[in-house]
Amino acid sequence: MEQKKQFESLAKDSKITKILRFAASNRLISIHWFSVISLNITATFTIVFSVLANSGYATNANLLSVISTTYSILTLVLGLIIFAYDHARRSWELHRNGVKLDYFNRKINLFIATSSTNDFNQKNFEIFNNDYQVIINESINHEQIDYYLGDQYCEKHPFKSKYYLVKSKIVKILMLILMVSPLIFLLLKSK
Repeated sequence: MEQKKQFESLAKDSKITKILRFAASNRLISIHWFSVISLNITATFTIVFSVLANSGYATNANLLSVISTTYSILTLVLGLIIFAYDHARRSWELHRNGVKLDYFNRKINLFIATSSTNDFNQKNFEIFNNDYQVIINESINHEQIDYYLGDQYCEKHPFKSKYYLVKSKIVKILMLILMVSPLIFLLLKSK
């Protein structure tokens, strides 16, 4: 009976890890699309400022040129950051790993449901445990925030730190300010 509990514990761990990998995948793809949209908006404002600086409507063309250059540099930096983090590839990798963990979880649950007491031995447990370790080591690991994101499905790992959630909100607010600041500048300049 004690051996069966080891198998059930491994099945529960694989289910939790699967949920966390899917949560991490969803989080990373959201970050990817938010980054791409931010990059496009920043590039659009760069074009707008360049056009305004070269048109006859600008009252202070030098200031608009400086702002345009600043946004050009910002666009370049954002593009490099998006490329460096490669959220889309990491999201795909975590999703693929979650699919493998789902298959493993179904396989071990089927084993638990259909096996006799004699099948719950150390040799079989080591086979399943080694398979599980191979699968989880194939991928990058999820982050602490994914415990929070996956918390609605698993109660085993309560979210320990609100730091990651607060950090995510601060980054989104800063990106929103960055995207809206040219409009505010234009509104103030027109008055």
